[in-house]
Amino acid sequence: MLQTNSKATLDHLRWALERRFPLISPTSERETQTPGGIPAGLFYRFLGQNLLQREERAIDSARMLGAILARPDGKQLASELDPEYRPHRRLVCEDILAEVRHEVGTAIALSTGAALSHEQRERLERALDQHYRGVITPYLVALQERKTAPGAKRGASLPNGFLSGRQGTINSLALLDHILNDEAGLSLKQQLRAIGGGDFSVEFFSKHHFGGALTTKFNNSPSDALRAHFREHPSPRVRRSASHLGQEHFPQVNSLWCESGSPDLAPGDGWEYDTLGSCWLNKGLARVAIGQVIDDYIGNPTGRPLPSREYITRIEDFIATATEDGFNAHRVRFNRTFGTVIPAVYQGSLAEGIIDYLRHSARHDIRDHFARLRPYHFRRINTWTDSKGEPAYAFGREAIHEAFSTLEKHLGPERFDIYRIPELFETQWLSKDIFFCRFTPADVVTGVFGFPMVSGVVHFLKHHPDSAIARFYRDLEPRHFARVTNGLWSMQDIGEKGPLPGWSYDPSRGRYVNVTEGRKMTAELIEKVIDGACGEAIRLIDIPTAVTLEHFNTVPLAFNSYARPMLAAVYGDSPRRALLDFITSAEFTEVIAKRPEAAEGLRGEKALADFRTTSERLLTLPFRQRFLPNA
Repeated sequence: MLQTNSKATLDHLRWALERRFPLISPTSERETQTPGGIPAGLFYRFLGQNLLQREERAIDSARMLGAILARPDGKQLASELDPEYRPHRRLVCEDILAEVRHEVGTAIALSTGAALSHEQRERLERALDQHYRGVITPYLVALQERKTAPGAKRGASLPNGFLSGRQGTINSLALLDHILNDEAGLSLKQQLRAIGGGDFSVEFFSKHHFGGALTTKFNNSPSDALRAHFREHPSPRVRRSASHLGQEHFPQVNSLWCESGSPDLAPGDGWEYDTLGSCWLNKGLARVAIGQVIDDYIGNPTGRPLPSREYITRIEDFIATATEDGFNAHRVRFNRTFGTVIPAVYQGSLAEGIIDYLRHSARHDIRDHFARLRPYHFRRINTWTDSKGEPAYAFGREAIHEAFSTLEKHLGPERFDIYRIPELFETQWLSKDIFFCRFTPADVVTGVFGFPMVSGVVHFLKHHPDSAIARFYRDLEPRHFARVTNGLWSMQDIGEKGPLPGWSYDPSRGRYVNVTEGRKMTAELIEKVIDGACGEAIRLIDIPTAVTLEHFNTVPLAFNSYARPMLAAVYGDSPRRALLDFITSAEFTEVIAKRPEAAEGLRGEKALADFRTTSERLLTLPFRQRFLPNA
């Protein structure tokens, strides 16, 4: 059985060549025994360029090539061939190697008494192609140097038919190997790195006088030429080094990721039509590219199969740390980056690209585990705004819904009740390390809904998928969350958040406070008090003397909330300060308008102004400190 690249196959091939193309002398008995033999005198006159004119016209180039390939010193003989001598030039033209290939196959078939199988013939042909390339390359290089050398004759070119057929492909690849290694002076490592850098452009091949071969044999495609170069190279080391080389590693390929065309005619396998962009997207190749980045990032650059749990854990680590800049700059095999694939195929959404890759994984365990992966699970990728730059409220609500479902299982019914969220909710709930892919709902909520975080929870509850829950929470506001104080009522430093609307600076405590929400909660309390929440109803005009710390501490407001946490955070636990700020605010005027039955003595601008003056005198303390505008 023939084995390509093995010594046994080469010996078998040489035996067949020698048997089919033997050199004979006129007095040899082999002349009659081997009618296909080549007269030795003719062969050496051919090598020495001493053929008669009639011999030149009648010379059988295929048999001469076969004789050179059959000789142990064939490479030396080929190196002495003259690039200017026409009979020599014919050896590499018009695909005469096909005739040699046929003769060798016939010789082997006759020796075995049976025709070669398809597989045997293919192995033999590959072996002969590589043997031809190894022997004839010195002559091919001499032809190329004749064409490109300084002072070369005008019009010097490669022979007509040099690129014909399969022999023409071998000729081209041999020259390309010479160009890369000798003319360009690139080591194998440099060649591989130059691929992803886009250095092998059409201009590169034109510069090295390979433009004709590139157009004729490789459809003017540098990627096709280089992939054939590595795939067909005689050295196993070179072939192994580029065994994973694909079209995606060539950044200069036109229409690599997207292509226009009729929606009824796909450009090839893996292409999907995008109705929004009215073009075809090469999602199959995009998934290959994304997979290479992920595998390289998780320490598995060759993509070898990993145990399920280990592989899932590594991918979850990638999801938790992946960034757009990191993905775009990450270099995989052949020095390639894939920063263009996400904008071209996934409208700029790295999260959507990774999700698409995982959902089409060849491994069912990966498809199953990441079936519910959503863009908001990516901790360091911005999924908080949509394509128009608007907050992605739908994603935000979905993230909170998933988080609450997880918390309900984790905390149990005693600590989690959907109808008691304002009473039970704690901000650290959304920062726990218990969520799918270790995503942090707190980041998503603040990213989508802004500050404070609890405003996102309010938005979710008001838009809850269950209409009964949504109706229950229609009047919910962030101030009703009993256990949320930090960031809701006061902050020491607003940093990049400010200036925040509705916030003021309290110089007496060196903090920023949410006075607007403080006044609203005080208004809520006052309405309860004037309705008799603590016994007898009172009038608004009695507020300065009737409302005390006990009211802030004991009067239940909406959703079983109390005003005392707000009082402590915003007003330093001073009821007088809270009441004075409320009475002099627009919120007080609104309460008067809403509750005219309790507004006796406050009708008219003068009455209101007098009341505020009196209240200020009653409520102001010696150490009174006004709030300063939010800075």
